[in-house]
Amino acid sequence: MIQFQDYRHIIPIQLRFADTDKLNHVNNANYATFIELGRVHYLNKILGRINWSETGFILARIELDFHIPIQLQDEIYCCTKTMRIGNKSITTKTALVKKVNNDLIEVATGISVLVAMDYVNNVSIPLPDLWRKSFEEFEK
Repeated sequence: MIQFQDYRHIIPIQLRFADTDKLNHVNNANYATFIELGRVHYLNKILGRINWSETGFILARIELDFHIPIQLQDEIYCCTKTMRIGNKSITTKTALVKKVNNDLIEVATGISVLVAMDYVNNVSIPLPDLWRKSFEEFEK
């Protein structure tokens, strides 16, 4: 099992040839997609299957810092955790890491703010107590 720092959620990211650009590294626009894959998997693991047609989250903010380029042959993982639980939102931290020998090296880090939403009425909602407890339990 892969472990990195204090992250309790880590998934592998499959790189595709289409992810690369003219400079022969993964284009930085794809990093947000990798983070999204990790985030959705993280939410499903913690909250179970969300009925996205009724309630869920919207991405209100994302911040990315690029440290080291990703090459097509790299073994990449997405690590996700909750940093903050607010009244209507959560803030997540993500590390994209690559395996080098037996070490994991950060290639990019990100911060995302997710706002709880009622999609039927198109309004933000207070974070449901069950969701709050689920995040707190997972991140213990």
